[in-house]
Amino acid sequence: MTIPASQLVDITSRVIGGGLSGLEFAGTFLSKSTRLPAGTAVPFYSQSAVGEYFGTASNEYKLAGNYFQADSNSSRKPNTLWFYRFVESATAAFLRGVPSAKLDTLKAITNGAFSIKIDGTTKALASLDFSSATSYTDVATVIDTALSTAGDCAWDSLTQAFVITSATTGAESTIEYATAPASGVDISATLGLTAGTLSQGSDAKSLTQCMEDCVNSNANFWSFMPLWDETTTEAFELADWCNNQGVRFLYVMVDDSSDALVANSVACLAYQLKDYIGVCPIYNTKNVGAMAMGIGASIDTAQFEGRKTWAYKAQTGLAF
Repeated sequence: MTIPASQLVDITSRVIGGGLSGLEFAGTFLSKSTRLPAGTAVPFYSQSAVGEYFGTASNEYKLAGNYFQADSNSSRKPNTLWFYRFVESATAAFLRGVPSAKLDTLKAITNGAFSIKIDGTTKALASLDFSSATSYTDVATVIDTALSTAGDCAWDSLTQAFVITSATTGAESTIEYATAPASGVDISATLGLTAGTLSQGSDAKSLTQCMEDCVNSNANFWSFMPLWDETTTEAFELADWCNNQGVRFLYVMVDDSSDALVANSVACLAYQLKDYIGVCPIYNTKNVGAMAMGIGASIDTAQFEGRKTWAYKAQTGLAF
């Protein structure tokens, strides 16, 4: 008995204008990680790059591995994976600098200074003495004391950089790169605070607002998936947003509830979302969801008959 092709694939044709390459079938992971800047999509081009940013013990790193590996027999692997932060509560602005000078260099500073604008007000830090510091954390403590009520300073061991965070939260919380002081010995670049990651403060966002902001930051993706176990309410909100975009996006909705194992169960989330456009229900783990996103991102649209279905795809080392 043959299986009708319609049970495996339903193709909606899309014409790309002559000379144009169209959008990339890249994926976007929605993350709650506070390492990500608010309101800015961040691209990664390998699992190792994700590990350098989030740490190799992070869920972001592990799921990136499933994404970049895609299906084991794919002739092409994904090029890009985007991350976007879901801000579920008001967050503060922060500056995470680039790697600073070595500790011995910093310990030689006894009268350092720099300026930094936080929440619209320039804070001048002077007479910074790191001579007694025995660690980068000690240096951060000196800066933190000098910031007073304007903000906080901490040492990020993962990126080997100093992080300055505003004392306020919400959309009015702002920060800029450090600059040279009006007087004194400028150490802003020595501390690595003249470059790096800037994240402005943000009010709490709904998932609908999150997706709208995500697309405004970067529209060159196709599939998306939250890295946390979304609630039923959150799943419906994401499905509703995706449905309203027509065939433009794919929401990979992972459900591991027991309802999904009951035949013809109307309580199953996949059943409840069956009429939503662009929703890909998967029973199992987020790892399988990440692989599904990678399968799409590994499609070679330039290859003759390069289209493929998701049916019967597998990934070495990933249990179903």
